[in-house]
Amino acid sequence: MNAVVKTKERRGHLGMVKWVVSQLGPEALRAVKNNGETCAHYVAQHGQLPMLQWIVEQTEVAMLSAANAAGTTPVMMAAWTGQLDMVQWIVSQLGLNCLAVASNIGRTAVLYRANRSLLHLPHKPSGGN
Repeated sequence: MNAVVKTKERRGHLGMVKWVVSQLGPEALRAVKNNGETCAHYVAQHGQLPMLQWIVEQTEVAMLSAANAAGTTPVMMAAWTGQLDMVQWIVSQLGLNCLAVASNIGRTAVLYRANRSLLHLPHKPSGGN
């Protein structure tokens, strides 16, 4: 199920995911991969807010707190990829404390975004004036 949801959620095919879940049942949305990721991780990473909202309606808000094997949560993945609307919605569901949760390497959602943003800053050569 996770493979089907993952493929469809990246493209925003909520209708297809709904159909698959109608065939397999809502428990399919709780499937966990070997690395601990759920469909909520993938949806958050790819900014499919309507799909994440639907997944939470079908399961529970706790899906938003699920950490993978690296300790990364859906809000961290959304922050990493710059999905501001996704981050805002998750915070509205879980509260501000979800931004303070750290992954296994000690990064919070804010640090994931800051790290990613720094990678895109233009490099200023050292030396000279």
